[in-house]
Amino acid sequence: MVDGGSINLLGRGGQAYAQIGHGGRASNATISGNLDIDSGDFITISGATAAESYAQIGHGGVDGNFTITNADIDLDAVNAISVTAVGAESYAQIGHGGSQVYSLSAADADIRINQAAGSGNGAITLQGGTQQANAHAMIGHGGARTDGTRGTGAYDVSGNIEIGKSASVSLTG
Repeated sequence: MVDGGSINLLGRGGQAYAQIGHGGRASNATISGNLDIDSGDFITISGATAAESYAQIGHGGVDGNFTITNADIDLDAVNAISVTAVGAESYAQIGHGGSQVYSLSAADADIRINQAAGSGNGAITLQGGTQQANAHAMIGHGGARTDGTRGTGAYDVSGNIEIGKSASVSLTG
């Protein structure tokens, strides 16, 4: 996906979501395929204030079972990247999986941010919900309460996370 302007993903209402990637809420799937996203401006990923809303660049979603293969994520933004979760059990994520996933397998799935020439001029900001339970913002695979204990499934993820360039990186929880 190549965009000359900004890319905004916002899960607005209760249990609403915005996602670039396969899967979705309560899905059970075997998924493959790389995600390559280039923005000529800003990228905003926000789980908003509503309960259980989410925004995600990656395969998966909340309350599902996923086997993910051959699925690197390449994300480039000329300016800032903002990843924010505010509401109770909402999340914003760059990576595979999601909140409360029953089982997750994502082997050798790398996440590369701002590797392209001309990208990374702005800040990368992650902010989890400071007043709400289980609201999280993250770069990586998995998610809040995703550890295989919700069901009988496994939790097996691997891959590198590389940030090539950024004006700054800020994490607030």
